[in-house]
Amino acid sequence: MAFIYGSEQTHPPSAAPTGSPPRLRKVPYGNLSLHEELQDKNIAPKDLRQLARDGTSLKNLRTTAGLCKGFAQTNVNIIHKEYATEFHAFCEANPVVMPLLYVSQLGEVAAPPLAANSDIRYDIPKYRRFDNGSKITNLGDLSELGGRKFQDFATFYVGCTFTIDSALKRANVKLPHCTDDRIVSIYRTNRNCHSVGRFHSNIMVSMRAIPEQQLALVLQVCALLPEHHGEPIHIGDPKELGITSLDYPDWGDPTIFPEDSVPVFWACGATAIEVIRRAEMPVAYTHCTGSMFVTDLPVSVDVSCSQLNTPIAIRISSAPLRVDLISKACLSVIHNIDAFIQFDSIFSKSIHCHTEGELLMAALQLSYSERVLLIVGNPSQGPTAEVAETTDGPPGAIAIAAILQALGKTVFFLVDNKSSKTYAALINRCIKLGHLKESIHVEVYAQSSENYSGSLAQKFMSGDTSKLALGDVTSKRNSISECISPITPPNCEGKTAGNSNRFDHIIAVGRLGRSRDGRYYRRDGSEVSVVPDPLEDILVVATELGIPTTGVCCYGNQVGMGKAANAVAEYIMPGSTAGCVTPCSNLVVAGCANWAGYGLAAALYALAVCPVHDRYTRKGVGTPTHGARAAQLGGLLEQGDGGVLGVCEGLGMRDEIRPRNSGCVAGLYFHQEHITVIRKINTVLSDMFK
Repeated sequence: MAFIYGSEQTHPPSAAPTGSPPRLRKVPYGNLSLHEELQDKNIAPKDLRQLARDGTSLKNLRTTAGLCKGFAQTNVNIIHKEYATEFHAFCEANPVVMPLLYVSQLGEVAAPPLAANSDIRYDIPKYRRFDNGSKITNLGDLSELGGRKFQDFATFYVGCTFTIDSALKRANVKLPHCTDDRIVSIYRTNRNCHSVGRFHSNIMVSMRAIPEQQLALVLQVCALLPEHHGEPIHIGDPKELGITSLDYPDWGDPTIFPEDSVPVFWACGATAIEVIRRAEMPVAYTHCTGSMFVTDLPVSVDVSCSQLNTPIAIRISSAPLRVDLISKACLSVIHNIDAFIQFDSIFSKSIHCHTEGELLMAALQLSYSERVLLIVGNPSQGPTAEVAETTDGPPGAIAIAAILQALGKTVFFLVDNKSSKTYAALINRCIKLGHLKESIHVEVYAQSSENYSGSLAQKFMSGDTSKLALGDVTSKRNSISECISPITPPNCEGKTAGNSNRFDHIIAVGRLGRSRDGRYYRRDGSEVSVVPDPLEDILVVATELGIPTTGVCCYGNQVGMGKAANAVAEYIMPGSTAGCVTPCSNLVVAGCANWAGYGLAAALYALAVCPVHDRYTRKGVGTPTHGARAAQLGGLLEQGDGGVLGVCEGLGMRDEIRPRNSGCVAGLYFHQEHITVIRKINTVLSDMFK
């Protein structure tokens, strides 16, 4: 179930160091009483700058965090004219990491838009000089750039999260580093900035321990300050950023974690220090870590005004702690989609198995996937083997596959051996009609259901096909393992997946599943005449490997419904043991399996065009893609399944409940109930852009 921050408790991940931790820069604490005194006086920016000019008054001040509450602070980078143009381009290419507030003219010591009567050579408590990137010297001022020497330099004023700290303090958010003269923890990540010429670097992040109950407020405040790094680029497990231990920051002091706090990471202007070091310019100057230029710009945010693009934090897992961000508007759209597909017919009763948030969670996990396996097909649902497949499932699977392909993901179908040619034909016709962008690998797994062996399913997942009846009917290769390279699937709740699995998400779409007695049953409780291949074995093994799984279902006998076994037994198939016992990570249920498939496809679309989710998944690096994706994905769902349903019926598929009626799915007619659901989904998606 998806969890929206503000209603439950979590704890930060363990910060026990492993391996060789990054070097801790041990700096003795300064004059704590000075920092406290300046805070108590709420010293004005111009007065703090004047104290800095004195040369001695602030020599023991370690950080300006928490000072001059209500006013913006900036990072400062002073670059020689030979490299200034290229450095400017680097900043503009990385606006989240290096948000520019002002760029001076050559030799300009003042910053008129930011502060009155300022002189950047003297208005910061401490400076740092870089010689050839390697020799670093701390300075009390830049008097060495007096006279005409400064004429060869341009000053870049970059937004700073200390400004966010100021706004958060005014909103009564607890920030320990702002009260005890500690420098905020700063870490080097494994994410790279967009390189420009000689300028390149890993992203540096500053981390704050945020009380969980105040996380929603923090996100509201940050979203209103994009010029100071805006909302965080990561929340939760530091290892996802390549940070070994929170106890060992690369700069600053270790953070004290109050109870019920979570680690929150912002892009940090300290990235410029790494950039300058790697560029190896003859000379460059910056502020010292934690010692910022305090401006006269007031910081005022009004969180009482609801914004559609306000970030909402969703916890994906607790161990390790993984959190995602989406916009308020996107969350509303996905909730509406989930409501639309819950139209329940007398044939389904699936509404009793619905849990709010499952659709959102499935879409969020799929948005990070790269290789997705869809298990499809309901064979032998009729009284004879001639009625090979039902029409409820394949159109929904095609809709999911189309969205995944449009998002650049690789899609595979896993089907029964005897249905493989039917699905290969379905895919080919959908490509010709424009429903699919490209071909889909169709695979079979023909292990006997009477001789179940988890080890064989594990070999299928890893690509070891030496002992499996396994093939790829859309390719001429004898073994699919020849064309699949290993991947590293993401972790899911409490699990660590290996790096040799072929898929990083498994979806079962309207798939008939094994019951408690090992048999397969129709909706009416009668046993199927031809036993299907036990494809649910793959779902079971995927769960054991920690790979996310999703059931796209409408009735109790389908794979994934084991997650709602009690509801199935009480409401859908009372007094029967025919319900499927195979569970899944995320259970997306609807009045028919196709609707659940459309809902999942639509939720993926909503995430793809959400600017907040786009920024968060990119970790603030690169160019926003949500606008381009909107144009790319816009026509996919408008097609509905009218065309796909016709293709399915042309291949011999029929409705299980009304097999003699065309244009019918799950006992409902397409041009009545089905088209209504599709139109509602399309309407709410189009409203995202109004």
